[in-house]
Amino acid sequence: MRNQLKKDPLGQAIKKCLTAGSVSMAVLLSAGAQADVCDVIYGVHDEGLNNSQLVTINPVTYEVLPLGPVHEGLDIEGLDISPDGQMLLGSSGDDGSAPGHLYQIDPNTGAVNDLGPICFNIQGTKVCGTEFSALSYYIDSNLLFGWSEECGLVVVDPSDPSRSQLFFAYSKDGFNACLSNDQKEWQKYTSFVEDMSFDKPGELLYFSDGNKVKVTNANAQFSDVGQARGNIEAIESLPWDEETLLINVHNSNKLQTLNVITGELNNVGEGVGVYRDIEALAACGDMEPEPQPDPQPDSGSDTQEPSEPTTIVLDDGSSYDISLESHVNNTWTYRVKEVSGKDLSHWVLGVGNCAKVLSDGTPANTQFGGLGPDGSTGGFYGVKWNTDGQFNDALFSFTLDGDYPEATIDVLAKAGSKNSGAGHALGQIIGPDCGVPGGYTGDSTDGSTDGDGKEKGNSKKPG
Repeated sequence: MRNQLKKDPLGQAIKKCLTAGSVSMAVLLSAGAQADVCDVIYGVHDEGLNNSQLVTINPVTYEVLPLGPVHEGLDIEGLDISPDGQMLLGSSGDDGSAPGHLYQIDPNTGAVNDLGPICFNIQGTKVCGTEFSALSYYIDSNLLFGWSEECGLVVVDPSDPSRSQLFFAYSKDGFNACLSNDQKEWQKYTSFVEDMSFDKPGELLYFSDGNKVKVTNANAQFSDVGQARGNIEAIESLPWDEETLLINVHNSNKLQTLNVITGELNNVGEGVGVYRDIEALAACGDMEPEPQPDPQPDSGSDTQEPSEPTTIVLDDGSSYDISLESHVNNTWTYRVKEVSGKDLSHWVLGVGNCAKVLSDGTPANTQFGGLGPDGSTGGFYGVKWNTDGQFNDALFSFTLDGDYPEATIDVLAKAGSKNSGAGHALGQIIGPDCGVPGGYTGDSTDGSTDGDGKEKGNSKKPG
């Protein structure tokens, strides 16, 4: 359902943006390194707080590879490439050594050239250094638009970023942060546009807002396009497919495509490896990758073969092996085995904010404890199974309400009873990526520990 945004300043800004072909502005492209052949998708991965790693993404297989070295302290948040594929540009956030700068990136080597701060005038004041969280070229006019988190929509001049122009002012705090000229104030201010991308015809502008992708048109109408199970940090229109966006969800181990007509999300590729915090994406406007093979039926399985077991060892030496046996569509299966020491009391898989467990497979000598906080271990949140004294080795399955992507999550094992002193401990294992488990800190309130000897507090259901 579409809603009119005629009284919403952001909607009006985007409306102006989508009719920008009539704007008379000389935006000169500075000469620089050009891609030998623009046949990849570019991305930028956030390494830690503010270190930036450029990457390339194969448009057929979606394999992610590093491009050049890690650039320490640059905090590149926005990225786009000119419609002719000749200029790859990045913009910085406000957590780096040079906030709000425009960078020209060598598309062949990943080398970065600082073009200077993006400056513009607002209310008679020249502002430089605000966070530019997104860049996107409007293809018809060859204008480069950037989203200043604190100030609004800016037409960025690559030939001289200090002479950029505010296109439409937007603020949630009366422009206090925008006009503060204070990096700490900019860091406190949070906008909601993580990334944005024009479609190839220039009729629509897509932007990410938390876990949603939204779209607007020249009539300032907007609607939700789709929703992911985490914060969407990067979106990019695919030039060869007007119905598809490529997106990245924070800390997901796979890229996804979003069908803008149906809202359907699909995992693509074999995984992003260590590059799980891709902040922005850029695809050449005339890219046409080789056709992909006919798709095979999707089993929905990221793991068809058993993984290496995670061994959880308690302070008294009791140990337990837990392994992911398979992940097929919405169903996850784990093997749990007592290895040494005391009998297992129960185990909990820290699935976090999964909406609902639709069914479970409970083996003999066990009891399904449901989804929720575990009171005996300080509130660790997850799917729980209790085991009795006859338990030794079994498979446990459960089915969720959706096919969540895989991620590294916590798993807990506890031995004995509350008064036995056997305690509990945490390990890590591959599981469904559907939220951060409750803020749990690790140790139970009964004095048992996860190995560091410190008692820790309760946690709550995530939400």
